[in-house]
Amino acid sequence: LSKKEVLVDGDDSIRKRPMKPLLEVLKKHSSIKYLRESFRVPFKIKQKDRWQEMERVKVDASISSQFLSSLLILAPLIGLEIEILGEMKSKPYVDITLEMLEVAGIKFEVNGNLFIIEKQSYKPFSFTVPGDFSSAANILCPAAMIPSRVEVENLSLDTKQGDKIVVKILEDMGAKIRIKENSIAIEGSKLNAITLNAANIPDLVPVLVSVACYAKGTSIFTGVEHLRYKECDRLKACEEFKKLGANLRIGKDFIEVEGKEKLKGSKLKAFKDHRMVMALASAALNAEGTSLIDSAEMLEISFPDYLAKMKKLGANMSIKLGKKSQILNK
Repeated sequence: LSKKEVLVDGDDSIRKRPMKPLLEVLKKHSSIKYLRESFRVPFKIKQKDRWQEMERVKVDASISSQFLSSLLILAPLIGLEIEILGEMKSKPYVDITLEMLEVAGIKFEVNGNLFIIEKQSYKPFSFTVPGDFSSAANILCPAAMIPSRVEVENLSLDTKQGDKIVVKILEDMGAKIRIKENSIAIEGSKLNAITLNAANIPDLVPVLVSVACYAKGTSIFTGVEHLRYKECDRLKACEEFKKLGANLRIGKDFIEVEGKEKLKGSKLKAFKDHRMVMALASAALNAEGTSLIDSAEMLEISFPDYLAKMKKLGANMSIKLGKKSQILNK
């Protein structure tokens, strides 16, 4: 909506992410100058002409829910009808967006694949940010794999976060769970394989694969094709578990993991993806010997205290400094 040109850019992983579905919508009323590659950052953008109030736009949400969330946040400023094309991925993240719109005083209507938001003003609000299940999963999952008792505070199942389902998944696999008012307690146990449609929980898949590496039987994760468009190609990155001795088979839209009792430490690549760093570290914790995992500096993106928290729980982890930070996992 700016009449002045704005530069939009990001780090290497952001530059690789496809943004075409969102930019196809915006280009109708915006002037966009791509500085490197079409439909990717960096680009310069400014408003070209005014949006018509309650104009209907169509957006493909089959690759990422972020395109829809972006338009939902924009909609109150101009008034929009937003129609979704394709099967929506990661719906819980859209639910969180809608929850925040309500907190900010925005009224909206949802009719199937159509979101109707009239022009209105955001209102000031107070909001307590809840604990993050996406990050907490990287403590709960390794705790489920090894003989341990861990309690993670500031977690409540009374949240719109889709990743809270990690608690039920681990319980279904055999972990002992105790749910308290503001915390989740978990006790490690022998785990069994699971079959799971992960279309709505892409951020959990890497760390759940690490759990499946040790679970009895064959675990199958489906609905995972869109993992290719995250900070890295996470489907390809999951091949790294094989270096530990894990038995994986990865297809276009599935990951199949045959659990093993023992894995062996190795040198691992996380492809500058914070979630892959933590997932590989989780698997390495229960492996024999030492593992060296690169891209440790990427933990700053979502969980800067990860190493400190894990060491507090007794994990033998350290940062090896050099041109690139690495986790040394013994």
